[in-house]
Amino acid sequence: MKKNTATKLDAAQSAKALQALFASDYVDKKKLYKENFIRGITFGIGSFIGATIGVAVVLWVLSWFGQVPLIGGFVKDIEDTVNAQKK
Repeated sequence: MKKNTATKLDAAQSAKALQALFASDYVDKKKLYKENFIRGITFGIGSFIGATIGVAVVLWVLSWFGQVPLIGGFVKDIEDTVNAQKK
């Protein structure tokens, strides 16, 4: 069986199982929606914090190359922009 076909089959089986759970009121929909909402919020916050740290590390590493002829001007422009935003 091809991987794509197996994935579609697994997805169809999962959908049927979820449908059966919802139909039987085994899963509390309000609780499920609340948990998924909180999971989405925390994922968004974590992504934002991770991206912020990543950009900070990249800028910090680029600051080491301030004297390199090809990269120096580019780094200086970024540094000026960041310093202008601080003020």
